[in-house]
Amino acid sequence: MNSEESPRVGVGAVIKDDQDCILLVLRKKAPEAGYWSLPGARSNTWRPLKMRLSAR
Repeated sequence: MNSEESPRVGVGAVIKDDQDCILLVLRKKAPEAGYWSLPGARSNTWRPLKMRLSAR
């Protein structure tokens, strides 16, 4: 199985402040350019979830 066939893992985080406002990011890359989203990224599947989120 090559890297293009491998499953891809993405992580996202809901980050709230003390007033329960949620952090959103404006996407810059296609196909979702111009849309708001939760912060996140692709990740190495073998990294623990806590490490994936703290890296962002």
